[in-house]
Amino acid sequence: MINLTIAFFLLILLINSNILLLNEETLILLCFIIFCWLGITKLQNLIFTYFHTQQNLIKSTYVDSFQIFKNSIQLTILKNNTIKIWTKQFFNLKIHSYTFSKNILNFLPKIYQNKFQFSIVKKLIFTKRLEQQMLKLISLILIEKVIKIIKLQKFLSLSLKFKPMFTINKIYLHEYLKKIN
Repeated sequence: MINLTIAFFLLILLINSNILLLNEETLILLCFIIFCWLGITKLQNLIFTYFHTQQNLIKSTYVDSFQIFKNSIQLTILKNNTIKIWTKQFFNLKIHSYTFSKNILNFLPKIYQNKFQFSIVKKLIFTKRLEQQMLKLISLILIEKVIKIIKLQKFLSLSLKFKPMFTINKIYLHEYLKKIN
């Protein structure tokens, strides 16, 4: 309290001797200094706890983000290692596949030549039968289509009494029968 009184008297002395001029800037500076001093003395504990909580929050956020980053890096390293292992295994698989294919190509024709020829003959016979059955099926489908078209044209010619339909029917029927045979 004594320090405040001395400072107040010193301030009045400086103002009276015109060493310190009271204009707008100095008044604003004086108010700011008083505000800061009051804030520090009266609100010191509140400001300290606020900054301490902010510090803890920033610290925990930093630690969490660092942990996430660390986990991400470890996962990336693990993936890279597995990719390297896979590359090596695929290369080994390629070598084994090549040697296996080479051996198969050397010995398989000698062992399975007769079985292969027999299976090819069976497949060719089956294909021929299938082709004949498909021809029959297609013929039946075409005949059904022709019959439906003729019935439709007959109905239209009878119901609409349209004379050119009779000659068109005969021409269509003749063309379809040629295609079927």
